[in-house]
Amino acid sequence: MTPSPSLARSPTCCIRLACDAEQVTLEVSDTGRGISAETLRAIEPGRGPPGVGIAGMRERLRLLGGRLVIESGRQGTTVQAIAPRREEVT
Repeated sequence: MTPSPSLARSPTCCIRLACDAEQVTLEVSDTGRGISAETLRAIEPGRGPPGVGIAGMRERLRLLGGRLVIESGRQGTTVQAIAPRREEVT
């Protein structure tokens, strides 16, 4: 399969996984062209079909008690998936 070209037009991205006593955060950021304010408004919670792209990620995190945070501008985009930390059950 041929990878698709990056829509962000970013030469790099940064992936960070953090965990504390209360939550787990997965953060992906790039230095690309960003997402327009109009597009960000169109993908607000409750809009768009469930199970597709950002709407699907939001719904899955909501089911876990978490949230999806998207910040974007001319300096790039950061997407954070934040979920509560749960103790393992054996």
